[in-house]
Amino acid sequence: MSGQRVFWQSILKKAFEGRLIPQDPDDEPASVLPERILAEKKERAEFAEWLKQEKKVKK
Repeated sequence: MSGQRVFWQSILKKAFEGRLIPQDPDDEPASVLPERILAEKKERAEFAEWLKQEKKVKK
């Protein structure tokens, strides 16, 4: 194997193990992300519906 390939494999290995950069204890856990995404999608959908209703009222 070439040195460059070994280098990239070691970088990827560290990244997947979470050892590429120091861990920040203030970071939220990954399990919270899907909940936050769903909440934001719901909020955007509600806002879009509100805008739609506002446009109907102004006509």
